[in-house]
Amino acid sequence: MEVEVKAKASDLALVEKKLKGKGARLVKKVVQNADYYLPENFKRFSKNGPFPVRLRREGNKTFLTYKKQSANQGAWLEFETAIGNPDQMEKILRALGFKKAFSVNKTRKEYSLANVNYCLDDVKGLGKFVEVEAFSSQGKKTLAKLKKLLHSLSLFETTGKGYVQMLAEKR
Repeated sequence: MEVEVKAKASDLALVEKKLKGKGARLVKKVVQNADYYLPENFKRFSKNGPFPVRLRREGNKTFLTYKKQSANQGAWLEFETAIGNPDQMEKILRALGFKKAFSVNKTRKEYSLANVNYCLDDVKGLGKFVEVEAFSSQGKKTLAKLKKLLHSLSLFETTGKGYVQMLAEKR
């Protein structure tokens, strides 16, 4: 399962410098444009769903992703596959009764250190964040560890909310 938490960050360059000082290695730097689809009858988010389907474009690649909250706090079951024809996939989603609800556009620098990914995100309409994620079957224990890692970077305003939920709350 994927366990993740993020924190608001005022200075991504400072965070990046701290990560490099700890020995983190840059994995990739990308621009991600993602469209999130929800059922036509969507009313509001809850911890039991519905959860959006994401169609994410990253360079010349496109991925379809579905994440679902697991029984472990802070942990997500994630299913993802590459899509060869994103326009056709969008038509399929619409034919299945989904509508485009949100778009999240961000630049991301992803670092890795000790089996933890650090994503430095600048999200259009939301600001700057650092997201830390790891794969583990121990949701609560791993979540506590990830929060400590954020605190070690002087980031204390943590949240388990996704960017889509944050955008929905701004509406």
